[in-house]
Amino acid sequence: MGILKRKEVAKERRISEMMDDFMDKHAMKFKIINIASGIFILSVGVLSIFGRLSLDHLIKLPNSVFLGLFGVMILSAEYDIPAIKENMSFLNTLFGRGIFNIYIATLFTVGNTLMSTTLVAMFILGLALLGTGFIYVAAHLCTKSNRDQARERFKKEALRTLIDG
Repeated sequence: MGILKRKEVAKERRISEMMDDFMDKHAMKFKIINIASGIFILSVGVLSIFGRLSLDHLIKLPNSVFLGLFGVMILSAEYDIPAIKENMSFLNTLFGRGIFNIYIATLFTVGNTLMSTTLVAMFILGLALLGTGFIYVAAHLCTKSNRDQARERFKKEALRTLIDG
């Protein structure tokens, strides 16, 4: 192994260790943000469903229903509900949770049916979800252990698929 290759490996290892330390240090903050956003998204979805009846409301009804469901999914993922672990395993990885938070942030900040005073809170929470989503994705990309676990899981699933048929 050449000197440059050793330096690259050492640099990757340092970045990975720094990101692991960062995620360990701030894990409770991310958990609190996710729980708060799950509760708020669920309540916004439910309140939007029971809002005033109009054509505009009926058009935005599916968005409200999905916001409620996504709020339940975020809460379930934080509390390690077995159904979420089995059926929505992407929420168990940093990358999957990051992309999901980014997706919800875009849904949350666009096309809501509540009053304008709630819009400010929704926008702030959308930015918080967007920020945590990008941090989760960056942590996944920088943390070598997550990449190795994902590769090993993929290899096991591929081998299981080949064996089963």
